[in-house]
Amino acid sequence: MSLVKNAVMRNIVIIISLFFLNACAQPLMRPASSTSDLQRSSQQSSQQRSQYIKGNTLFKRSLKAHGGDSLSQLKDINLSISGKWGAIPARIMPKVADQYYRVTSEEHFMPNKGLYAAFYKGPAGTKKVVRTTDSVEVFYNNEVSKDTETLQATAMTSDAFVLFSLGPLALNRYQTDFTQIADGSFKGKKYHRIYSLVKPGLGFAKEDEVVLWIDPETYLTYILEVTLKGYPKTQNAHVNVRYLDYQKFSKNNQYSFTIPTHIIERVLAPINVHAHIWRVTGLDLNRGITMNDISGKKWKGRAIKSPTAVKPSRPNAK
Repeated sequence: MSLVKNAVMRNIVIIISLFFLNACAQPLMRPASSTSDLQRSSQQSSQQRSQYIKGNTLFKRSLKAHGGDSLSQLKDINLSISGKWGAIPARIMPKVADQYYRVTSEEHFMPNKGLYAAFYKGPAGTKKVVRTTDSVEVFYNNEVSKDTETLQATAMTSDAFVLFSLGPLALNRYQTDFTQIADGSFKGKKYHRIYSLVKPGLGFAKEDEVVLWIDPETYLTYILEVTLKGYPKTQNAHVNVRYLDYQKFSKNNQYSFTIPTHIIERVLAPINVHAHIWRVTGLDLNRGITMNDISGKKWKGRAIKSPTAVKPSRPNAK
């Protein structure tokens, strides 16, 4: 009887918490007119034209700060990750968080080809994902999943994770345009903010909205906000990620990329709550990964090797 009582009390606490968290939800900041409207309108004001021009200029500067000049040289990115999920998002969005499988992972991105693969481990076993520009394949403990919701959620989280991990470097392939919106402030520091409508969106969404918070001194993207329209149960949701640490990865004069290595994610709407925090524990570039290496139930060839270990440069960042 006490077990039932405890379960009821936990549910009551969750319901009360969700009520207050919903009241604290933060809306996504948008321009007065959409980016596409600004492009099409022949009656746009000089202020709107200025916001559009400044938005694209700021994006190019942030892209350059992250290594965008070398983007054509970025063939593949190989990561190992360790993280922890917040209790409430994991409970209310179980197929998105997949917390019993997605604890540690090894992942391979081929951003110029739109390919992503991940092998997760957790207390329930393993989850393997292969995501292309128009399909997604999921294996739980080496058994293929055909569940529609699982495939929708996994396609969205796969695309989101590439975006979270690479920031502006991931957005460049969309060839999207940005418009400047009002500056934002976090912990007493102001950041430039730019908005874009990205098509296609994350997962199987037709579109999503993205806001970048750009450091006015370094032009590195510090916060990235995005909607999550690719999964029916997150249609009205948006989240942000904040980059607590970046590290530079370079090779002679061939390329140099500044990539986030410590990331914290927060749901901003429909509730405002901590979602996920993770560190990059290993990273290497340009192994020459192929689709054959990542397809099927298990890694093959150049995908087998674990990524080169990465030590945090700001271990106590918050």
